[in-house]
Amino acid sequence: MNAIEKMVAELCPEGVELFKLSEIAHYSKTRVDASTLNENNYVGVENLLQNKRGKTKASSIPSIRVAGFQKGDVLIGNIRPYLRKIWLADIDGGASGDVLTICINNRNLVFPQYLYTILASEKFFVYNNQRARGGTMPRGDKKAVMRFEIPVPPLAIQRKIVEYLDPFAELTAELTAELTAELTARRKQFEYYRDSLLNFGEEVEWKKIGDITKVFSASRVHKHEWLNDGVPFFRSSDVIAAYKGEENSRGKAFISRELYEELSARSGKMLKDDLLVTGGGTVGIPYVIPNNEPLYVKDADVICIQRCDNFLSRFVYHYFLTSGFRRFLKRHTKGAVIRHYTIEQIKNTLIPLPPIKAQEELMSKLDVFEALCNDLSSGLPAEIAARQKQFEYYRDLLLTFPRKGTD
Repeated sequence: MNAIEKMVAELCPEGVELFKLSEIAHYSKTRVDASTLNENNYVGVENLLQNKRGKTKASSIPSIRVAGFQKGDVLIGNIRPYLRKIWLADIDGGASGDVLTICINNRNLVFPQYLYTILASEKFFVYNNQRARGGTMPRGDKKAVMRFEIPVPPLAIQRKIVEYLDPFAELTAELTAELTAELTARRKQFEYYRDSLLNFGEEVEWKKIGDITKVFSASRVHKHEWLNDGVPFFRSSDVIAAYKGEENSRGKAFISRELYEELSARSGKMLKDDLLVTGGGTVGIPYVIPNNEPLYVKDADVICIQRCDNFLSRFVYHYFLTSGFRRFLKRHTKGAVIRHYTIEQIKNTLIPLPPIKAQEELMSKLDVFEALCNDLSSGLPAEIAARQKQFEYYRDLLLTFPRKGTD
């Protein structure tokens, strides 16, 4: 029996009572004037950081009165709750309407750091995500949030839990920061290595992409045809998120299977090993389709380079990420407010074509190195994730109590 279990047995032998959040806390009822706010004490959803990393400085300050908060209140981003934005206020200030400002009713009953620990748990964010409303820009359900059940042991137990968790959380944050710095250095090393391996001259044949394979995009899909499930519908932001191994902050989009069949009969289907390339905004970001499951894309936003016998898709993928190719893109897509890399431009883009065997050898080297840098199942990203999971497991263990009124 650990120290927390002993305290529970001593201080609440009948178990720990659960309260709805609305019974122990409320949303802020105060308002503060804009003149009292600055970059440090204003919190908008845009300056809350993803994955429970607190907040950064605000880039803009409102000119109207906003909800006030005090030190010890818990602030949660209410747009796209899957981003897990949460902060325990260490100052007084004001927050936008897109931020839930949760104020404890009685701090002699609930310790602020304890409530923050509960609301920063994966259990809460899963609950919140499941009840969010909206498709591409989901919002948390404020009423449902207040129905979330909170175990409330005596204050002494709450403080002891926080006392145990704070050093562990601090150590986890320090180790994560060190690993992240190492990961950044590894990625720079990888980029240099990739540039060196894929620096070709006249020793290899160069051909226009349009001369060796089909380059195409999709038929038009209207916004009202987007769904919350069905066939995945990739926009440029989805390709970029997949490339980074992250959740798309815009949320996911889908279309019906019937619409997919109808439109792909016109445009052509995108299949395993075809290469998707972003055509608008951040242009030229590649993504190799991993399987033959149905997939459709936003016209002009994403362009498909069909696989062929002249190149390995992973070879072109890596070539598109070299510094030399990125400089080429910058020269050829400058001048517009929003840059575009069009089908015709891609068709006329020259790429090096060493023999397939040579491409295979290059890819075997680059793919291993890339996995060490980016793969969530191996290398440094996996180590960072493991540290966080270790902390969350320990935290959940400490927050598991016998429930009052049950045998």
